[in-house]
Amino acid sequence: NMIIEGDTIVDEHGHEDLQHFSSGFLVGCYFDDLEKKSIPWHWHEEMETGIVMEGMVMLHTPKQEWKLQKGDGFFINSGMLHEMKSCQEGPCKVRILAFHPRLVGTEENSIFWEKYVRPVLEHPEIESLRLDQDLQSARRDLIEASWLSCRNEEYGYESQVRENLTRLLLLIGDGRPQMLMENAEKYRRYNERTKQMLTFIKRHFGEEL
Repeated sequence: NMIIEGDTIVDEHGHEDLQHFSSGFLVGCYFDDLEKKSIPWHWHEEMETGIVMEGMVMLHTPKQEWKLQKGDGFFINSGMLHEMKSCQEGPCKVRILAFHPRLVGTEENSIFWEKYVRPVLEHPEIESLRLDQDLQSARRDLIEASWLSCRNEEYGYESQVRENLTRLLLLIGDGRPQMLMENAEKYRRYNERTKQMLTFIKRHFGEEL
């Protein structure tokens, strides 16, 4: 069973090194109980998506805030700082998938990377997304099917998960114009500055002013 009951461990830079990929399969599958422990500010190279199974969740990124209710899905872009916590008393459980962009793009400069992965990676409107359970049910269903496939690990599940997550990226990026290169660079620099601020705070928290 590749399901990991999450405990987010980060270094002083807020980076979480996800080393749970089994047999070279670039997907991590998690189950988090946010009533017991919130997910602190952190980032990782993997894209992240999931579904709220119980309770209500507050998802923060540097520029966005989403209140997610039971049944809602979410998407967090690669390298994006984020935190998640329960915003009400009682059970609060989340199913999460983290997958490296290479799962879909195979390698940088491939047609899959350039056409389907890069436009999502570098788009400022896709820092994170709330996937409403009713309005965006197709995206949510792909996330749920992928998580369940990882849990059950039936023969060929890796292929099915890869196909589902590829379709998810296609739906997320569909109809969004590609960014101009200078805008993509501004977005990258902003995200890097935010990470540096988090590192500084972690190093000096508790020091006297």
